[in-house]
Amino acid sequence: MSQDPNGTDWYARQQGDRVWPEQPRTVLRPDDQSWRHPADPGPAQGPAGAAPHTPYEHAQPPGEPTTAWPPQFGAPQSGAPQPPPPQPQPPQPSGPPPGSVAWLQQHYPAPGDRPAPPPEAPYQPPQYPGQPQYPSQPQYPGQPQYPGQPPFTEPVSAFAPRPPGASAPEPPVAAPAKTQKPVRVALLAGGATALVALVVIVAMLFGRPAGGAAGEQDPRPSDGAVRFLEAVGAGDSARALSLQQQQPKDRTLLTDAVLREARQRAPISQIRVTQETPTEVELTYRLGESEVRGRFVPAKQPDGSYKVERGTTTVQVTRPRSIPVLFNGVKLETNEVEAFPGAYEMSTGMSNITFTDPQFTVSGPTSFPRLAPAVTLTDAGRKAMLDATRGALDGCMAAKEVNPQNCPQLVKLEPNQRPDNNTVRWELMEDPLVNQVPKLSINDDTTAELRLTVKARLTVTVLTDGRPGTVTGQEMTFPTRAVAPMTGSEVTARFVN
Repeated sequence: MSQDPNGTDWYARQQGDRVWPEQPRTVLRPDDQSWRHPADPGPAQGPAGAAPHTPYEHAQPPGEPTTAWPPQFGAPQSGAPQPPPPQPQPPQPSGPPPGSVAWLQQHYPAPGDRPAPPPEAPYQPPQYPGQPQYPSQPQYPGQPQYPGQPPFTEPVSAFAPRPPGASAPEPPVAAPAKTQKPVRVALLAGGATALVALVVIVAMLFGRPAGGAAGEQDPRPSDGAVRFLEAVGAGDSARALSLQQQQPKDRTLLTDAVLREARQRAPISQIRVTQETPTEVELTYRLGESEVRGRFVPAKQPDGSYKVERGTTTVQVTRPRSIPVLFNGVKLETNEVEAFPGAYEMSTGMSNITFTDPQFTVSGPTSFPRLAPAVTLTDAGRKAMLDATRGALDGCMAAKEVNPQNCPQLVKLEPNQRPDNNTVRWELMEDPLVNQVPKLSINDDTTAELRLTVKARLTVTVLTDGRPGTVTGQEMTFPTRAVAPMTGSEVTARFVN
């Protein structure tokens, strides 16, 4: 009997070692309708006397019995034995038994002796419906799985197909999370950055700090001006003059004593370069409590260093005719004098006379102060003048004369009248010095004067043509002017009518 190409032998090939006994052939007859579904229509009726034709009946070669296809498993076949149900095969061991030496060597290899990854199962073509599939190796739970050391595999692209035998790519391992720096370190770093930014902004707004810059870097045009001011602020006149290209002829005020006096009045500090070009340097610095600005012309030296073309300036003074002028204690002999930058005070050297605006500053060689000092009495000089005037007035009131010398009294007598001086008595009616303020004379700035009116009563015996007569308490008013030289240590006043 020939074998159907899709018959039993084909199923045996698909199931491997699992071979089913051959099923007996069943031929469907027209009168056997057991294979039909009740809802199917009945068989078509042919001509009379012809056998009925079924759609599932195939032509058989001559000499071969008629066979129905496909075989119907599970359908009752008349007179044919039914095949036994398939029995599951016990699992076949896929390796050495667990716990054996070979199993331990396979799952826990020695270092450096890592086993090669097992080959991947060969590619299986897709199965189509209509062909019953049976598992070739059913899996049963209970066999323990022991993790082994993962084999080394080359990286495989997620989008490229893996070649046969290549292992599956391992899932990516997340990088360990970076530990955050302490918050304090972050705050310190942020604070340092802010401090650097603040220093840069301050330097841009207020200029380059000058202290220590000269000599530490390449020479700059501002180096000479900075060193010059530093020497002046330190009271070193010799060093300040050495940093000046043009040497002044007059050095009356260019001494350490004058600089020491200037530093005591207003020290120089906080020197900063605000503008700098090869032809001009501008600096700001503190002079006591005030901020001043100075401009200097740099003078480059053969060795590459810098001085200032001129650091001092000429001060012009219109001196009073008779009052001496002193700058920081040094008396001037001329109306022009050279001076270092700094704070100065004019004085007369006298206790009773001073200048109305005695203080001035020199900021640099381009300031050129022009001074016309005005003099005035000091508080001590005003008090001395009032005291001297009162003393002179008291002397005049005590005089035994009708017209005492250098006094305010001025009495007119007739030619035939002759007063008896032994009977003269003066009485001051009111104090003429109340609310009086003495001033220096506009004609002589060394003399103080005081204009006042003296009211007094006179009692005297007068002989008229030899006959005596008495004048008792006659009121008299005398406009007068008191003057006194103020240059000496003692002040003596007199009256001028």
